[in-house]
Amino acid sequence: MKINTQSRNKKRTILLVVIILVITVIVTGSLIHVFVYKDELFKNQPTDNSTIDKTDNASDNDKKPKNNSDEKPTDNQNHNDVQKETISGYITSKDVSGGTLILRTQINELLGSGTCNLRLTKGHSVITRTAQVIDSASTSTCYGFDIPVSELSSGVWEIEVHITSGSEYGLIKDEVTI
Repeated sequence: MKINTQSRNKKRTILLVVIILVITVIVTGSLIHVFVYKDELFKNQPTDNSTIDKTDNASDNDKKPKNNSDEKPTDNQNHNDVQKETISGYITSKDVSGGTLILRTQINELLGSGTCNLRLTKGHSVITRTAQVIDSASTSTCYGFDIPVSELSSGVWEIEVHITSGSEYGLIKDEVTI
């Protein structure tokens, strides 16, 4: 009986070690996968309450019928010539500091080059700025937009950042309260 109990305990110990090793291998593999592919796993995840508008280029106040396709005209094109919206991103910062509205973006891919056109709208007031796309290790960003608060009236401003790079296009929408 004593030998049988020792044998059973040894088998249980071996089984427990094998189970722990299998779980360790699975967890390690999953963590490696998440860290290696984190940019693709979390692509198109807006943060900071911003949204990525892929349904229409018009503001909510426009009375135009909505276009259900992914194709959008850009500022540099006439309305007969369209681009497919393929660039996504989000607003990472929209802070007022030292009398300046500081807007920063994150583009979810490496573009190489391109242009970011900012459009701030409040009622009939419109402010526009242009910045170049800058690449980092695996993503891109707009160079940044610094707008003097003296150019902005108090209230809620709608933010649109139109991004173009070659034949690619994207639109980031958000809002900021001054």
